[in-house]
Amino acid sequence: MAIAKKAKDYLIPYVKSNPQGAPVLAWSVGLPAGSVPEQISPYMMRRKNWEQDFEWRPNEVFTANLKLHTSNGINKVCFVNTETEAIYYMSFGNLVKLLRKGTIVFGTVYGKWKFLKNGASYSITPVF
Repeated sequence: MAIAKKAKDYLIPYVKSNPQGAPVLAWSVGLPAGSVPEQISPYMMRRKNWEQDFEWRPNEVFTANLKLHTSNGINKVCFVNTETEAIYYMSFGNLVKLLRKGTIVFGTVYGKWKFLKNGASYSITPVF
C-alpha cells in the first residue's frame, strides 16, 4: 500500500503594477497586473531582490471566467480572465482534462481554478 504524499504549500507570484498601471518587470511587458508568469527562469532569479517584483499569494481555489487567448505551440495555452484581464497559463495536460469534463462556450469557460507548480513553471488547472 502506497502512502500518498502531502501536497506542499507554495505561494503564487502575481505580477505587480506600478502607479501608472504598467507592469513592473521589463520582461513581463504585455502581462497586466494580477497575471501569473508562465515561469520564473534562473536568468530572472539572478537579479538581486527579484522576489519583490511579485505579490506572493497563497495557492487557493478561485472562481473566474477565462477566455482562451493563445497557445505557445509547445506546451502551454494562455487564458485571459474576462473580469480583470489577468493572464494565466495552462499546460496541455490540464487543457485535455478541461475539455473532457468542462464546458467551453464561445472560447470561454467559467469555473473554479487552482495553480500547479512544476519547478519554476506555473499553470492553472480546473477544480471539479
